[in-house]
Amino acid sequence: MANQALTLAFPIQILIIAVGVGTGVGLNALLSKSLGEKDNEKVNKVAGNGIFLSICIFLVFLIFGLFGSEWFISLFAGGNQEVVEMGTIYLKICSCF
Repeated sequence: MANQALTLAFPIQILIIAVGVGTGVGLNALLSKSLGEKDNEKVNKVAGNGIFLSICIFLVFLIFGLFGSEWFISLFAGGNQEVVEMGTIYLKICSCF
């Protein structure tokens, strides 16, 4: 049962990692290019936009974790309430923290 709950929550966990790493790599490339050009104004804008974007991404996954995790797990749990409960708890931990 626990393995099934983890299996259902794992795609969302991978999505969170993919969005975070993808955003970080893109911002890193843009920041290092701007630093190499010694364009401090662009560096400040990119850093500010990166912080704003990371807060927005966190809020999206926080809202999903609080309000959408039970719905998502119940779509694939096949009516097994124990799997829904365990999967929801795990997905809330992954999405909110």
